[in-house]
Amino acid sequence: MNSVIVVAMSVVITLVILFVVQRFRTANDRGQKSMFTTLEHFAVQMARENDRVIEMMAVLRQKIDQDILLLTRKMEMLQKQVDNLETRYIMQKPLQVVEERPIPEEPEAEFFSPKYKDVAKRLKNGEDPAQIANDLNLGRGEIDLVSQLIRQRRS
Repeated sequence: MNSVIVVAMSVVITLVILFVVQRFRTANDRGQKSMFTTLEHFAVQMARENDRVIEMMAVLRQKIDQDILLLTRKMEMLQKQVDNLETRYIMQKPLQVVEERPIPEEPEAEFFSPKYKDVAKRLKNGEDPAQIANDLNLGRGEIDLVSQLIRQRRS
């Protein structure tokens, strides 16, 4: 966006200078012709500088695109490593068996969000915690935590 503004401003400046130069061309005075030559030289330099800036911006854009691609590939590689490490960790970690105690008949779940109230209701109805986790797209740990909180609240 900034590069577009720079280019636009350069073009406007060049057009203004060319307009002034054109006005001086019609003048017959020797001092004005000298000024005309100076302005014409300046306009040519501005045009060259604009071209150079545009080329430099294109090169920088290409370099930035290459860097973005490289960083994206590195992120993908790191994500694969993280996934691999998580898989290894899960496979090495022994599963903890949570003691399954019956849920009280009337759980006091008013302190839960609607999502966890549904969990409490399903636990009360005797549904399998693994199935609840799967149905509600929750972790098994969340289901076990709700179960423990309900038991503690009743104790």
